[in-house]
Amino acid sequence: YWFAGVPDLTKGMKGNEAKGMLDGIELKVDKWFVANYMSDLVDFIAKHYDELENAPLSKKEFVEQRDSLAKYAAEQSYEIWEGEGFDKKMLNAFFKTEVYSNLLDKEEMQQEVQTYMLLKYGEFPSNNIDYSLNLPGEIISSSEGVFKYGVAQFRFSIEKLVSRDYTISATSRVKNTWAYVVSILVILLAIGSFFYKRKG
Repeated sequence: YWFAGVPDLTKGMKGNEAKGMLDGIELKVDKWFVANYMSDLVDFIAKHYDELENAPLSKKEFVEQRDSLAKYAAEQSYEIWEGEGFDKKMLNAFFKTEVYSNLLDKEEMQQEVQTYMLLKYGEFPSNNIDYSLNLPGEIISSSEGVFKYGVAQFRFSIEKLVSRDYTISATSRVKNTWAYVVSILVILLAIGSFFYKRKG
């Protein structure tokens, strides 16, 4: 809901009801991000486990702690999340050792982990993406689009596109002039035939 606006969790709610539901969402998203970040960091360290000096756990035991570390990190405060080197502080506090943070402090590791995380989360631009959808005929319905000059216009924030592929839909109705003309001719012929038979 936070990233894409679906499903519509507040549909049919009054303002105070919607506020009560949405007040805690941002915190939940932050917890989700921190938990996933630390989980991915475990995968990164596991790839370099042979380079650790005096590791307190086997690689298998370390990886098995992923969920517990993610949960521990998500339960910390904003002050820790926003602090410099929060990931290394989390590792030190959870595992009661600096072995893992020392690995990340190595100069060659810093660039590698930055690239690894950048591929995972990226640095997205803050501007919106405007998209216009023009279909044959008259657009009669659209998901989230705004109708203007016969075109459905969409504005996508980058956040909407982060979590998954985003789908838009629209329906248009094409007026077939020939169908109208033929229908009218058939009706006129039927009427004409009816009167012709009565005269005969």
